[in-house]
Amino acid sequence: MRNQAVWLCAFLVLLQAGNVFSQTSQYNATAVLLGDSEMIGFENYPQFLPKDTANLAVGGARTVDTSRDASRAVGYNPKSVFILTGTADSLVGDIDSVSNHYGSIIESVQSLLPNTKIYALALFPQNVQTKPLVDNINATIKKVIGTNSNTVFLDFTPSFAAPDGSLKSEFNLDGVHLNQSGYKLWGELLAPYF
Repeated sequence: MRNQAVWLCAFLVLLQAGNVFSQTSQYNATAVLLGDSEMIGFENYPQFLPKDTANLAVGGARTVDTSRDASRAVGYNPKSVFILTGTADSLVGDIDSVSNHYGSIIESVQSLLPNTKIYALALFPQNVQTKPLVDNINATIKKVIGTNSNTVFLDFTPSFAAPDGSLKSEFNLDGVHLNQSGYKLWGELLAPYF
């Protein structure tokens, strides 16, 4: 009986070790999403993205947080990485953080995944009061990525902006985030880049 208990304990330890290994082993994904609450919102609408997309975004993340998270994409061996971060920075007016950290996000992904295409996405329109900040952050992102041949700046603002520069009401959840219709349109606009 004691031998059975020892063997059972050993079996459970090995089983647990196997589970840990499987959770930390390499995964394959065609694309990885990095960024903030805008990007993580796709978890509510996965039908608008290819099935083999890994969403590593973190709600409330600022660019400094995304720069630390960029290395998480490596285990997925993606052919493309989509980055949308800076929304939280815009809400507190911290353009310097975007300028300081966006470059390190790009550098990190490029050094760890040299054959991966990087898509840096412009922030979406918000309310009219934040428009100057959003415009400045988008200009900063575009400047930071420069003419790097492996990084493309995608700006879908014309599809989402109302005449006054705010987020169109049909895509607006709360003045900052997209609703289901917004994620559907965004998925359609992203589709050619997967």
